[in-house]
Parts: sequence; structure tokens; C-alpha cells
Amino acid sequence: MKRIFQILCAFAVITSGLSPAIAAEKPEIFVQLGHTDFSGLGSSVVFSHAGKYLSSAGSSGAIKLWEVETGREIKTLLGHSDNLTSQAFSHDDRYLLSVSLDKTIKLWDVSTGKEIRTFIGHKNLVKFVVFSPDGKTAASLDSKEIKLWDIKTGREIKSFQGNKHFGEDFIAISSMIFSPDNKYLVSISSGGKIVAWEVSSGARIVQIDRFELFNATSPDFLGFSSDGKVIIRGMMEIIFVDLFAKKAKIIPIKSSVIDVSRDEKYVLCGMGDFELFDLNTGKKVWDLQRPPSKDGTGLFRASFSPDNKFVLLYGSENILKLYDRTTGNELRSFKSEVKSPSRAVAFSKDGEYAVSRFIDVEAKESVINLWNLHKASLDGVINETKQLEQIMRMLKEVEKSKDEEVYKKAEKLREESEYYNYASGTIFHDKNNNKSYRMDSPFRTNTIIFYEAPMDKIGITIWDKKREINKLSAHTAEITAYTLSDKYALTGSKDKTIKLFEFPSGRYIRTFTGHLGEITGLTFSPDEKYILSASTDGTTRLWDISTGKEIAQFISFTDGEWVVMTPEGYFNTSPNGAKHLNVRVGNNVYSVDNFYEKFFNPVYVASVLQGKKVEAVVADIRKGILTPPDVKITSPEPNSSFSTDTVTITVSAKDTGGGIDEIRLYHNGKAIGEDTRGVKIVPKPVPASSKQGGSERIKTYTVALVDGLNTFRATAFSKDRTESNPHELMVKLTAASKEVNLYILAVGINKYKNPALNLNYAEPDARGIVNFFRQKGGLFKKVTVIEIYDEKATRETIISKLKQLQNTQPQDAVLIYLAGHGESIGDKWYFIPHELTYPEREKDVKTKGISSDEFSGYIRNITAQKMLVLIDACKSGAVLVAFRGFEDRKALSQLSRSTGVHIIAASSKDQFAAEVKELGHGVFTYTLLEGLKGKAAGKGETVTVRKLMGYIEEKLPDITKKYKQEAQFPVVDSKGMDFPLVIVK
Repeated sequence: MKRIFQILCAFAVITSGLSPAIAAEKPEIFVQLGHTDFSGLGSSVVFSHAGKYLSSAGSSGAIKLWEVETGREIKTLLGHSDNLTSQAFSHDDRYLLSVSLDKTIKLWDVSTGKEIRTFIGHKNLVKFVVFSPDGKTAASLDSKEIKLWDIKTGREIKSFQGNKHFGEDFIAISSMIFSPDNKYLVSISSGGKIVAWEVSSGARIVQIDRFELFNATSPDFLGFSSDGKVIIRGMMEIIFVDLFAKKAKIIPIKSSVIDVSRDEKYVLCGMGDFELFDLNTGKKVWDLQRPPSKDGTGLFRASFSPDNKFVLLYGSENILKLYDRTTGNELRSFKSEVKSPSRAVAFSKDGEYAVSRFIDVEAKESVINLWNLHKASLDGVINETKQLEQIMRMLKEVEKSKDEEVYKKAEKLREESEYYNYASGTIFHDKNNNKSYRMDSPFRTNTIIFYEAPMDKIGITIWDKKREINKLSAHTAEITAYTLSDKYALTGSKDKTIKLFEFPSGRYIRTFTGHLGEITGLTFSPDEKYILSASTDGTTRLWDISTGKEIAQFISFTDGEWVVMTPEGYFNTSPNGAKHLNVRVGNNVYSVDNFYEKFFNPVYVASVLQGKKVEAVVADIRKGILTPPDVKITSPEPNSSFSTDTVTITVSAKDTGGGIDEIRLYHNGKAIGEDTRGVKIVPKPVPASSKQGGSERIKTYTVALVDGLNTFRATAFSKDRTESNPHELMVKLTAASKEVNLYILAVGINKYKNPALNLNYAEPDARGIVNFFRQKGGLFKKVTVIEIYDEKATRETIISKLKQLQNTQPQDAVLIYLAGHGESIGDKWYFIPHELTYPEREKDVKTKGISSDEFSGYIRNITAQKMLVLIDACKSGAVLVAFRGFEDRKALSQLSRSTGVHIIAASSKDQFAAEVKELGHGVFTYTLLEGLKGKAAGKGETVTVRKLMGYIEEKLPDITKKYKQEAQFPVVDSKGMDFPLVIVK
């Protein structure tokens, strides 16, 4: 299988903090989402008024504040003991009100995350709460009363009761709003009744019956118009209501999940954001950021058109968007009159039309829209639930179906039902036996499927055109999939399992287990050998049908990062993707990043996905780990200030049972080497205690500080190279600022001792980088250049010049540029110096080349903290496997991680990147120089390292494809601190 699939989960976060773990317990890999229980999110997700923040709540009662622009979690608010039902920001976004099933209302300070006070007084379940515009008053609603609260004191001001004479209660109220002048509180019910209370007196001054105005279901307030009218969003209209005149103006409005293209060439994955993948190559064709929506959920369902030219996105609110499958560009947008999200979409066979269904089961109402995809027009609407005949005629017109027996069966069921909604995923209720049903796949040519409630034990009935064929004894099967040959059927459930049946006989085959959450999506591979499943656990998983074994799982995140992982724990990841995955051992949680050295293996992952034979697994995370040490920086005190630039840092590592293999200290992101100039490291072994795993190792580092804040980060490794979670400490140097110098080591080899290895642009590219900074080095007091070209670029000389860089100062910047041949052997990458004549001989490469491990050691000992390593390496002589670049990626990423420096590398076959004469440089260096000249600056005035990295990642594949018809993807890894390279404006 040559494919890589990814699926998005909203707002992934990292947990930190460790206590000793038991190595014998089975590790569990999981996605640490903002909230692990989606069932608690429903109505408890709200945007701040300025749109800067998002507040979400899980079923445990925890509230998380997010920064919308970056997707970063800001704070976690803890205080409620049960699921939240409502939240509201004050109009100035300074405060947040939250309502819980624990019958309390809490007021929070958004800036600090602290609870200010709790409002207690409701005896019944509180449905929701709203702020007055002036922020002085809050209104809360339960099924019996509305309470007004003084925000400043927490005191209850007054209570509005239902009209007991008419048996009225407030359970039907769907929304409340204060008037802009704070004088009135207005409520609206799901039945359409509007009531206005005077806040000062509590008097009911206006009451309007829904039937005098409009036919709406679960209406909602949109606000007040400039002339004082209440704006209401109904099911199919927007209504402007003059409260005192009791008049209304009604304006009709026209406003994860996996699908495979009909030609079986593409798969669309997403849970909010979408990515399109080529099934033949496994490459991403395009990705699409979640189209914005009022409720913040985005469009989370999708469907391919029959001709595979278009993708229709739907699912949130009442919006559908049509996209070009080839480019990912939006072509048209469709907006329904209906308030509720679209539940299902079906295309006509000719691709000219789409049918969308919007349904409110509780209100027993449904709307089906017929859309003209080419005109972006609404050609038909049916909004009467029981008008099955009209629905059937519409669907028949769209589908031109000949399977009339299927519709006759549906007609018979309609006659026995209270209400009936006919479209993909239909729901209806049988009044005779008080059961609810859902119909699946009404456009299948041979069968029709019915799901029978109650939901805790759903029965699946399979019918052909005339009779019942079989009943499947399934679980809570809310998700299904079928092979195109009708050989197999899949069911997915809230019980986290997937069941495979022979279709249509109903014979049970096997159960697939492994997901940690409810199954939300299922599909078969075109060859019917594999299954893809999506779940609320944040993963998409690939399964082997014949064995039932999981092959790999795929996770994407809203920050663009992603991870692909095999069951043994081997993974491939984007530069920062691993930070979003955790490993739980007992009650302790580790980041997958802690297992990077052992389990980061892109070649193994690619082999598994492509169905290739792989070598025996060396490590298996499921068999357990040796728990890492508990590491801590014990001195100096946090946030200390120093007037001199030398400080002693003491690091303690306590054995938790897995031993202590290594202690590392990073200064402002840069690793401190054993031989770093100006650094003195003194190990202080501590005798082991009588308890197993009780030993401690202490190291002290004498380190030169840089101006301003200095951040130190310590980690340690167990004997099996499992890394601990870090401990950080910040101190400040108050001494006068020092000058910042730039040091450049440029190596370019055009002429090798073996002429067969000669290149055309390695030496000119290196000179191009050097000349740029000689002319544009204005940010730095002094630019010092060390150049090594051709026959002078021997192993001995290159290492000598690397050691020379140890004389730099902590505040300085270092740029290392290597252009020549490179090779990967195992987990190591080697730079090929001038004198190495036979790079196809592994022994020669290992003894005469310069390995990534050697580079790591020399770089750690360089005192300068701001470091960027640029590598343009051609593959020399060796035959490239299908995983070209994956071998280099592990070695070079590990080089970045172990040293704390930035690395941008382009590894290519032969002279792939060096033979573009019209550019004057190799494509990699050309792209680098274009970015440095200003294109990477964006709207800013400087080009920083991370801006340059982003520019290279985005532009290099496009430029190489333009000139060489094959995209080249760089290895980009950023572990050090960002710093500016050049001023461009």
C-alpha cells in the first residue's frame, strides 16, 4: 500500500510532569487532546466577542481557554465537578461565566484563569447563562425560573417565574438576550414564544405567541438591530421583531469523516480541516484549512462528486462548499435556510445536482434541498416531514433510479411511522412498537439497511428489493461501510470496536480493537484488503482485513504537525509533531518525543505502509520501557539575577528504575558539550540507596550567560535511551550588552579526488552564501568567514575548522554551510570529504567520512548559541531506495535534537539540485538566497531563521518541480532559539 493518510483533531496539547513509573506496566500511546471526551463539548464551546479566544469544556468540568489565532492552549480552569452546559464571555472579554450540571455558576478572570466567585441558588439543572452588555448583571435559566445576579457581589437580584396559572415552565426556552440598554431581558422558546421582562422590576411586559409570527424550530437570537428590533434566526428564516408593536419582518435566508473518490484514486480525510491524498502514491495532493463557521466547528463532512472532479464539504450549521478536487480551490458556497447542520449529502449520477438533508429529530421536522451545482442555486425545497411522495419524486429525478421496490418499501414504512425523513442516513419513528430507525444508503442498487433502536442494542436489518435478507447482531453500530463488490460490511460503535461481516449473509468474521474512543468513520481500500477507521481518540487507523491487525495509525493537528506510528511504536513525524502524542505508563504520562532516539524511524514506517518486507523489529514499545530518570535543576534559584556573566548550574538526575545513561543541559536551546569553551562540568556521583532505582547523579556546569534572560533546560536518559521530561529554569544577566558577531563556515566541493564524483554548483553555491552575508551582514558587528573548497575540503581540515568555532562567544551566531556529497548508513548521515574516493563502500564512508554523530559532538562544543546548519548534499553513486530522504531525515533530525541547533538540508540524487543553469545556483541555494533577500520576511523587516525555514519548506518543492519535474522536500528541524539573519527593509 503506497499511501499515507492523516486526520486532524482540534487543539492538541502536551502534558508535562513526571513521577517514577513502573517499567513493567504496558505503555499506552494516545493523543492528548484538549478534551478527551467530546460528549461534553456540545453547547459548552464559545468564542469571545473579539474572536481572540475560544473556551471549551469537557465532561469532567474542566474548561480550557485557547488562543484562536495560533491554536495554543492558554489556561485550564478547574473548579466544576461535572459536565458544563453553557458558557458566556463578558462583552469586554475580561470575564467568563460557566454553568455546570453540578447546578453552580462560576465567574472566571480570563487574564489569570482564576475563579472569582460561585453563584449558588438554582435547585434545578441550569441550562445556560448570559451577560448583560454593561457586564454588571448575569441571567441564568433552569427549567423553572430565570435568575438575575449581581456580577460584582454574586448576590441574587431577583427571580422570574413561569406562569403557573397556564402550567408554564421554562424548559422550552432556547435562548435569552439582554437589550443593548440593559433594561430588558428577552427569551424565546423552541415553540417560538417570545417574552420580554423589565430587569429593574421583573415585570413581564411583552409576550408574543409564535404562531402570530413565524414557523420556526429551536430559534436563536442573533442580536438587536440598530433600530431596536430583536433579530431571531429561525429554521428557514431571519426574523426582525418589534417587541412593543408585536410585529415581525420575516426574511427567508439561503444560506473524522472519510470519503473515497469514485475512481478509487483519492481519499479525503479530516475532522474540521481536510487533506486530500493520492491513494497510489500516498502523497498529499492538497490540504484545506477548516472553513470558518459561527459555531467554531467548521465543515467536518465531505463527499466526492460522481465524476471525481469536485468535493462537497458540509456538516456545520447550514453551509455547503464546493471545491475543485485537483487544486483544492473553493468554487462555490451554498447556504441553506435551515439552522441545523447538514446531516447528509448525495449527488445525482450526472453530477449536476446535490441533495442535502437538514433534520431536527426532536421537533420531527426535516428539510431537503436540491442544489444546482453549476449555477450555485437552490432549485427545490421540501420542508414538510411527511411529504414522502414529493421527496421520492425529487430523489428519483436526481438519481433517475429504477429501484422502485426500494421506495415502495419506504412508502410502507412511512405509513406505519409518526414521521419519516427520507435521505441518506434517514431517521424515523415507528409509533406501533415505539422504536426509532435509521435507514442507510438509500441509493444502493441492491439492498437497503435499517438500524433499529434503542441505541444500546441496535439491530441491523438487510433488505433486498422485496424481502428481509438477514439481521446482524451488532453493537451500537452508528457507522457503517461496504465494499464496492458488496462482499463485506463494517460496523463501528461507541464501544470503540469495529466488526466485519460477510455481506449480505450477515456472517460475523472478526472484531478490530485498538481505538480508545468512539468510531466516527469507516471505509474500505479499493482492493478490499484494508480498512481505514476514524475515532474520537484523534487517530485514523489502517487495518489488515485478513488478519485483523492494525498496520499504522495517523494523526494530524491543527498547527499543521502530524505523526504516523506503527503498533510497535516506530513513528515518522513532522518537525514538531511528536510533541502532541503521549505515552502513558501506569499513572505517568510521557511525550512520544521522549522516545525519539529509539523509535523515530521513517524508513520502517514507509516500508510498512508500502507493504514491503521489513527487518525484524528490534524494539517494541508495547513490551515496556525502562523509565527515564527524574531530572531537576537544583541551583541556582529560579528567576535569579546576576551582574556577572558566569554562573554555576547544578543538575540532579534520580534513577526511577531504568538507570541513568546520560544527562544533558541546554542553554537557550543549544546543547552544552563536554568540551565547550568556558564550560566546566563536574560529575558528582551519589551512592545508591537501599531501594532499587534510588541512586542519584549530579552534574555541575560553569556557564557563561548572555545578555537578558537565559533559559536552561535539563533532560536525562535511561539505559534504553528513553528521555525524561525536561526541567527548565530561567535566570537573568543584568550586565551591559555585548557585541554580536557572525561566524560562517562554508564548505563546497566541486572537484573530488575521484572525478566521477565531481559536481557543478557546490563550490559556487557556498561562495554565494558567503558573499551574501559579506554584503548584508549589517545585523552583526563583525562577519568572520572560514571557506574550504575542493581539494582543501579534507576530513582533517573540516574538523579543524569546526573546532576553531569553539572560540566564539555565547551571544554570537554561527552559520555552517556544507555542499557536496552525502550518504546515509543506518541511523547515521555522512558528509563525503574531497579524498573519499569510493562512497559506495560502507567501510570507507564510516572511516573517512564525517558522521552526523561527529558533527553533533563538535557542534555541542561550539560556544555560540545561535546556530544554523545548511546542507545541500547529493547522493553519490549509491542506488536510491523508494524512501529517498527518509534515511537522511532521521540522522539529521537527531543531529538537530542532540545539539539544539537549526538544520535545513536538501538531499538529492546525483546532481538533481545542482544542474539548473538559468538559476545560477543549485535550486536549494537559489531558494535560500531568494528567502534571505527578503521573500522570507513576510510583512516584517527581518528574515529570521524560522521564517527562512518556513519559506524553504513551502517554496523548494514548487521550484524543484518546476525545473526538474520532481518535487524535492527539505529536512527542516528547529530546536534552537530563533534569531534574525538579515534586515531587508
